[in-house]
Order: sequence, then C-alpha cells, then structure tokens
Amino acid sequence: MSRKPTYLFNLKNTLINKAFLWFVRKKLNKVTYNLILRGRHPNRKELFKQIGKKWSTYDHNEVPIKHAKTIGVYLREKKHGRHSFSKNIRK
Repeated sequence: MSRKPTYLFNLKNTLINKAFLWFVRKKLNKVTYNLILRGRHPNRKELFKQIGKKWSTYDHNEVPIKHAKTIGVYLREKKHGRHSFSKNIRK
C-alpha cells in the first residue's frame, strides 16, 4: 500500500454512520493504518460563504464534518521507517 490514502467508501452524515465510523476506528490496527475522514458537500463554495471560511482551489476543500452532507472514508498505511516491526523480527 502506498502513502497516498486509498478511498474506501462514502457515507451520509448521520448519527448512525458516525457511530459506525467510531467502531471502525476503535477496531482498526492503529500501528499500521490511519483512517481519514473528509467532509463532502455538493456546493462547497456556497457552504464556505455561509460558515465564514475562505474557499480555495489549491487544497482538498474539505468541509467540516458537522457541515458535511456526506463523509468520504480513506485508509492510509503508516510509514514505519526504522521502527518497522518486520525489520525487527529475527528468524
């Protein structure tokens, strides 16, 4: 797996789905992986004006989760470097 996050799925921003993501994070192997959540909205420019934030074209334009219509879920493998467990195992 690369350092670039891998898209997994998209969920509606509901209380039940937030609880589901909480349980996924709780069971995820945190030594190896990060779960990344990105808020999505169909009209980001208008939403950014409403909440008083500046919209820009050079970043992800992630919407805060509390204002998002949907949540994009990504998985990223952590880089281990010299602390990698596979390098420290002796046969």
